[in-house]
Amino acid sequence: MTESMTESLQAILRRVVAGSFNEADIQAIAIAIPTGQLVLAGERAIAMSGDANDSVNVTGNNNQVIVIKGAEADAITQLLQQRSPEPMMSVDALVQQVRSRAAVKILNLFSKIQLLKKCQVEVDRLYVDVYVLETREFRATIPGLLAGQDMRGQFERLGLGQRGERLPGFAIAASEEYPRLIVFGKPGSGKSTFLRHLAVSCAKGEFLGDYIPVLLELRDVNEADFSLLQYIHSEFEMEQVAQTQQILHQGRVLILLDGLDEVPSSLQQTVQIELRKFAKRYAKNRFILTCRTQTTEYIPEPFQAVEVADFKPEQVECFALNWFTAMAGSPEQGEALKNHFMEKLRDSPPTAELTVTPVLLSLTCWIFDDLKCLPQRRSDLYRDGLNLLLQQWDEGRGISRDSGCDRYRQLTTEDRIQLLSYIAVRKFEQAENFVLFEAAELCDYIAKHFQISVGEGREVLGAIAQQHGLLIERVQGIWSFSHLTFQEYLVFQWFVNKLDWPALIRHISDQHWREVFLLATDLPSQQATFLLSLMKETIDTWTNDHKLQNFLGWVRKMATGIQYLYKLPLLR
Repeated sequence: MTESMTESLQAILRRVVAGSFNEADIQAIAIAIPTGQLVLAGERAIAMSGDANDSVNVTGNNNQVIVIKGAEADAITQLLQQRSPEPMMSVDALVQQVRSRAAVKILNLFSKIQLLKKCQVEVDRLYVDVYVLETREFRATIPGLLAGQDMRGQFERLGLGQRGERLPGFAIAASEEYPRLIVFGKPGSGKSTFLRHLAVSCAKGEFLGDYIPVLLELRDVNEADFSLLQYIHSEFEMEQVAQTQQILHQGRVLILLDGLDEVPSSLQQTVQIELRKFAKRYAKNRFILTCRTQTTEYIPEPFQAVEVADFKPEQVECFALNWFTAMAGSPEQGEALKNHFMEKLRDSPPTAELTVTPVLLSLTCWIFDDLKCLPQRRSDLYRDGLNLLLQQWDEGRGISRDSGCDRYRQLTTEDRIQLLSYIAVRKFEQAENFVLFEAAELCDYIAKHFQISVGEGREVLGAIAQQHGLLIERVQGIWSFSHLTFQEYLVFQWFVNKLDWPALIRHISDQHWREVFLLATDLPSQQATFLLSLMKETIDTWTNDHKLQNFLGWVRKMATGIQYLYKLPLLR
């Protein structure tokens, strides 16, 4: 028993001996006896009224036992015997009583998740796989995040270690090999959904059925003196903290903490210290946390890391069925819509590539539900998705449209896209780092775009992050767009709005601009033809070799005179 637990139980014993006790005090003592935290007889004793110098502490397994003998022990024994003809509640009975209350709360609050378009889906109908990660330690700096990483190819996984085997997330969470688990994943990958799934399954008795589930969304923490013990005690609805501590000491609680990186910056250190102390003090319990990035600042010891995996095709189909059934109102209509959606998705590989995370799949389902088809061009898909995110993403997350600063709230969707396009292109022009922003850099871009102070720019940044999730703080003070596809589309949109094709052409040899140029092929035919002509002229200036020029001329002549499309064999 910890020192605070000892002091709490001693205070209860003093009240009992003094005759000023209540029902909860008697219950706490009754539980402390069978759990071995309190002994009423024995050779080694701590006398409540005796000299502390004569006290003997009986220790073991990081616990401290209070042993009472003599008249005080007799008085407590007699009181327990006379208290009620009903048998004293055992620890197991108390756990089941608390578990019953906790399960009702979990099912009421977390049994459904709200997807985009205010579509609600039963959380236990969704499932995820995970990768076990190797430990990778680095400091939360831009060089640390980028070290040895392909910025474009590994954008979604910046700050995460090497993947191991892909395994069912449910089985990993239930395994005795992972009593302390931290789940990493990119924004919208399903971390929170996974945690809710575990909480609901525990409440239903399908997962760790003899544990009490407690789920805390850490972004809601706002007290400088935050105490995880006090939060759990409040959730348990117990009269005495000692009773909550006794249950925790028995290791009967499933503690689920969502968004370790979403704790307000001013409270990060407080919460980190509290979590480390709590996990050590009540080590017998099960802990599962979620976080976006695997930096040493966020990983408590000794938590084991896993990463949420992208959806497999069958998971995409399951998710789509749940989504369309929820929207249609009947299983038959949902099945028909799902089948139509999957058919269109198979016909559009570029779109299918996007639907590997819940948030982007939900966004694609939403667009399909509105249009009854999928956009043929990727640029149209990004445009529609971006508009939906800017207009209604915050509502889907339960965030008030009135939150944030006045300047940002008054902007139209077009104004917001112009701002985000400016931010996207300024960063994309930096070949050495085109994805990660320092917070000061972002605020400066916003301030320059609106001609406002940097302080006001910081308020705008906070509003963007809160309302849309398009800009995220990956680790403290380091930001990025939540999805590289949206950043690339916004860069493309910048040049579309400016009609500044010569400026775009300057980046034709920059490899990370490839997707921007591919998006440009979706332009109306006249603009696309003009852009392609500029591209050829630029390339021609780099190729002065006479034979190469003759070859390019021959290719152009053949291309303009061809009447049919041929499928070329793959180069080997």
